[in-house]
Amino acid sequence: MADELTINWRATFTKSGTDITFPDPAKREFKVTITGTRFILNRQSIGTSAEAIVLGEVVTGGYFFAVNRDATNFVEIRPGAGLTDTIRLQAGEGCMFRISPDAAAPQAIADTDAVELEYLLVEA
Repeated sequence: MADELTINWRATFTKSGTDITFPDPAKREFKVTITGTRFILNRQSIGTSAEAIVLGEVVTGGYFFAVNRDATNFVEIRPGAGLTDTIRLQAGEGCMFRISPDAAAPQAIADTDAVELEYLLVEA
């Protein structure tokens, strides 16, 4: 089967008389053929010390969708132990990116208090 994953996205920005919508309508949806069979849907409590994001049996990278479910604190994601924070999710924010097969152990760390990070990882 092909095109098992459908992703829809759009960003709009309006400020000081500038209105931008990205991307153009023809590029707002794309379909991905998934070669793997594994996925994980999880809600993980992330504390104020860096900890590994539970990947389950997804070991070859894939599409990562996440939402910070906390109402106050941010959470940061880094590609591995001891590496620099590269993604910050403010309270209530979400993100989507593709994890490289080389990323063996991405980590997360909460700001002032533990947060709930809800995510879906689909092996690709």
